[in-house]
Amino acid sequence: MERIKYNVNYLLDFKINGILVKNIIWNQEFVNILANIINYTLFGKIECNFDTHKIYNDLAKKVVPELIKRKSIDKLDIQELFKIAIASGTSGLDLKGAHSAASLHSHNGIPLNNYLNQPLNDIIEYYYNELINISNSPTSVFHWKKFIEIISSKDNFNLVFFTDDNFETSFDLLFLQKLMEKFSNISVTIIPKNGRYGNDTSYSDIISILSLDIYKKLKTYIKMERISICKNGPRMGAVNLLKLSNEVVDLIEKSDLVLIKGCRAHELTQGGLNKPSFTSMIVLRNITEMETGFDARETPLLFFYLDPGEYAYFGLQKNVIRQKEFPDGKKIMVTFSTLEDHNNRVEMKMDDPQKIIDEVNYLLSNKNQFNNNSTPLLKEANLLAEKLLLITKKTYDKICASYTGARGKEPHNVDKKWFNQLLDYANERVKAGQLGDGQDKITLLDVGTGSERDIKYMTNVLGLKAIGIDISDGFIKKLKELESKGEIPKGSILKADMRDLSIFQDNSFDILRYNASLLHLPVIGKGYMADLALREGYRVLKNNGLIYISVKRGEGLKIIDTKEDLGGRIYQLYTEATLEKLLKRNSFSILKISMEESTRPNEGNLVILIAEKI
Repeated sequence: MERIKYNVNYLLDFKINGILVKNIIWNQEFVNILANIINYTLFGKIECNFDTHKIYNDLAKKVVPELIKRKSIDKLDIQELFKIAIASGTSGLDLKGAHSAASLHSHNGIPLNNYLNQPLNDIIEYYYNELINISNSPTSVFHWKKFIEIISSKDNFNLVFFTDDNFETSFDLLFLQKLMEKFSNISVTIIPKNGRYGNDTSYSDIISILSLDIYKKLKTYIKMERISICKNGPRMGAVNLLKLSNEVVDLIEKSDLVLIKGCRAHELTQGGLNKPSFTSMIVLRNITEMETGFDARETPLLFFYLDPGEYAYFGLQKNVIRQKEFPDGKKIMVTFSTLEDHNNRVEMKMDDPQKIIDEVNYLLSNKNQFNNNSTPLLKEANLLAEKLLLITKKTYDKICASYTGARGKEPHNVDKKWFNQLLDYANERVKAGQLGDGQDKITLLDVGTGSERDIKYMTNVLGLKAIGIDISDGFIKKLKELESKGEIPKGSILKADMRDLSIFQDNSFDILRYNASLLHLPVIGKGYMADLALREGYRVLKNNGLIYISVKRGEGLKIIDTKEDLGGRIYQLYTEATLEKLLKRNSFSILKISMEESTRPNEGNLVILIAEKI
């Protein structure tokens, strides 16, 4: 024992590239690492190959195939079968203990220790009844419909499937067999563990299970090359993306979707996959309660979707953990944002934008508490900001005609004054040979051009080579009519999102103009919304190019009705300091900035600036 302790401490205090090993080991990996150290100390072997859960694994191989045959589990529909597979994750918690994730069980699941020496018929009868009962548990987050929609979305669909423990995998294989039978477009790559790690399914387990008659269709699919099994899966009980084999990384890269079984695997994959994914799990442990916000007493079955890079929950730090109380008085500690919170945000209706704004403000107000890694929080705020942007788009689609009428036929004096100042800066650079198209023509991209007023003024009065973009289908339709009538040159109007200007090459424009357009993008952080728009703007702007921005003065996100019979619209308000910070972190230097009184009623003051690309 003393030698084992010594070896553990030696490893933890060992440095790799100057970093202590104990600072780079994930909690989910430690059980396997400890087993390796014990094995090395006792037997002098580097790899841990002994079966620490032999009783559990042997019981799974003995019970599940017989249960499937005797109870006609294969006759269930696909969704019912999948719920059975998830519910089987509660099997034999008393046999496998609480060895993983440093977490105690909050629910006993389906105890099996007392049935080890019982007749097989008795075990099957007991286990089946318990399994069916748990498979009917609540499904508070169960994105089954989305799963079916996604796997049906293309003719050739490639699914990567990470397995969990031996009880689950026997049901999972039956589920995959039924799924592939119904959806002939699907090919599946199964990724078990590369070796024996506790109760997790290994490659050899898969091969052994597939020898059974109940999986004969799967064997046919293997011959058809619709299904394959990866030999070089994770070499640990968890699925650490940083330690996967090149083969697994390549398989993920070529996939259309990743399906992950189990909480421990999900903990290390969320936020790190560049593919859409689904995770299935069941809430049994106190750590799973903390992460999901659901009550383990109910053994809820969870099946949830994540976009690439998305997080289901985050904030396990001491300074942001909070308490949740259930209706009967039970209290648990939960993460800053749980799966329940995340799902509520995903499903948040867009008919009340103020609620969405309040939630964005709540998240961003806590950003400083995540200094070490605020990415999950920023992604969550961005998820809500996308809803706000869609609301804005739909609003302008609806009011485009009345908005055009309200803006009039000519820019106001304030707009003309800033046009003149902008062109003064530009013409100086044209004379110096820094800007222009070689024929003294200034190229300008009007970002969020909106009504016809400004694009006509820029092309017909100022003589600029201007292109206007907008994301509103309503505005694009009206602006395209100007082209067809010959009121502006052909090709002057394009539909584009200001955050994605991929229709333009690098260094395409002398001037970018964001007149009352950037203010519809919330300020989340670098790489999101307003910052993303400016990053794209920087790319398409020429060196020494100019940028013009006009926004409403104030702070935060607000809904403002300008009293022009246009209704309320969502705005990101700016102070001069906020704008300076935004421009600086996106590599622009401000040449001139000032506050102007708006000519529109109930709008307040404006902040207007001219900046240059640096």
